[in-house]
Amino acid sequence: MDPKIKKNRYRPDRKTQKEKTGRFFINTLMLVLGFSGLIVLSAALIFFHDMITQADYFKAKTIVVEGNRQLSREMVLEQAQIRIGESVLALSLNVARKRLVGHPWIVDATVKRQLPDTVEIRIQEEAPLALVDLGKLFLINREGEIFKEWSPSDPEDLPVIRGLDFSDIKTPGSSPSVAWEAALAVLELAQTPDAMIPLHVIRSIHADPETGITLCLFDGGKAVQMGFDHFDAKLLGLRQALFQLKSIEAISDFDAIDVMERDRIVVIPVRSQPASGTHGEA
Repeated sequence: MDPKIKKNRYRPDRKTQKEKTGRFFINTLMLVLGFSGLIVLSAALIFFHDMITQADYFKAKTIVVEGNRQLSREMVLEQAQIRIGESVLALSLNVARKRLVGHPWIVDATVKRQLPDTVEIRIQEEAPLALVDLGKLFLINREGEIFKEWSPSDPEDLPVIRGLDFSDIKTPGSSPSVAWEAALAVLELAQTPDAMIPLHVIRSIHADPETGITLCLFDGGKAVQMGFDHFDAKLLGLRQALFQLKSIEAISDFDAIDVMERDRIVVIPVRSQPASGTHGEA
């Protein structure tokens, strides 16, 4: 070889090329085997999951429903979409709860599984306070909020608030009218254990923006005009006045009572009373 000709230092070494090819082949094989193993493992886990969740041992045999008064057991189960024979393990507790609280009668709900074969459902229902007539009848709860339109399957032995419209009701971003707040205040007092006028005797409440609240009591339609405020003091005065009127033989019963003012109570006796005893004032 001519000493002037230099050796080609950049010619690839055949041994090095073989090593690189071998490493590439091994890495590719490992990647394929790893991916295949992952697929096999995933399939095995899915098979194992299905085998466990579909096993008869974990199928619901008992479903406990508590807290329902207005809704039947069947209605609660239909709303939750939980059935006997369904896998307890496959049941999504969160989804079942969301379905339950989507019902207008249900305020809150909890759903629990008790392995191996029991599901427990506890609900809190709305406590209806009264009906409000806004062209259609709506149910309101103890907070004075409308929670559903009344239907024939709902309670009907509730006081009915009349004389108002939607603009009087408290809604997000607006305040309730004075008449609406007065009606709710009277209903709140009627729920107390020693209420002068208990809730069950109130048939309707007429709310007038000018004159305030008038209660219609019993089936006979006895009226008590209450005005807008100071209901505690007015009812206390009414209690004392009716106690005094028991001693007046001419006034055995009344058609209407006016307690619009705190210091003045007017009793209008039943129409069958003699003319000489048509009015009593305390």
